[in-house]
Amino acid sequence: MQSTNSSSDTQTSNALDIGSPPLTKLQKIFFWFGAIGPIPSIFLYEFLTDGTVEHFGGTVSDTALFWCTIASSADAMIAFLCANVLWYPTNSLVRTLVLRTFALYSIFHWGGFLRAHYFVEPHPSGPGLYIMGIVTTWAAYIAWTDDFFRRDKTKSSTQAVNDGSYGSFPDES
Repeated sequence: MQSTNSSSDTQTSNALDIGSPPLTKLQKIFFWFGAIGPIPSIFLYEFLTDGTVEHFGGTVSDTALFWCTIASSADAMIAFLCANVLWYPTNSLVRTLVLRTFALYSIFHWGGFLRAHYFVEPHPSGPGLYIMGIVTTWAAYIAWTDDFFRRDKTKSSTQAVNDGSYGSFPDES
């Protein structure tokens, strides 16, 4: 028997589209790269773990192999979060949450590689990619969120969300 409650299905599917401006071309490129870019490293970390550790100058050990799987899962999470921005392109709350997470992640992920490059073993590709990763994600975070340049500094984020000037949460009814 088929459900006749199509209005609630439509309401649910559009609950996260809250009318923010659509993504610009540059934002689409950024989030598509964030969604697809980690896929090779996910597979390398998961399936060619020994070679990945050796490539970066490490010694293959149980601990190194374990940390590769942790890096793989973090890369998969970033890819999933970036894909969410593409699925809900008009939701500024999703976009802001993903940019915050991506910026914080870049400090730990790329920063870890950068530290290892300078203090453990120089990596074959050099530090450029790591520096570019940190700068790019932080530039996107600063430019595309209101966290740094909110127009009305007297409002908290919660107040701005509740009065609609920052977007709004979907109804919980």
